[in-house]
Amino acid sequence: MQTADVTLVVMMDFLRLPLIALVGVYFYAEGLDWTLFLGAGCMLLGNLINVYSPREKMVKT
Repeated sequence: MQTADVTLVVMMDFLRLPLIALVGVYFYAEGLDWTLFLGAGCMLLGNLINVYSPREKMVKT
């Protein structure tokens, strides 16, 4: 992770939130609500926009 692109590392870090939701459903019998899916969709969409958006190249001066 030290040499990877920052956007990929952050995206992988956000995977822990859906995994924790699955742990809550499985171990604690939490219910799946539409707000959980809405929040997960917003996070996924934001990460995909961040990964696939064009970037300006940094110019050394």
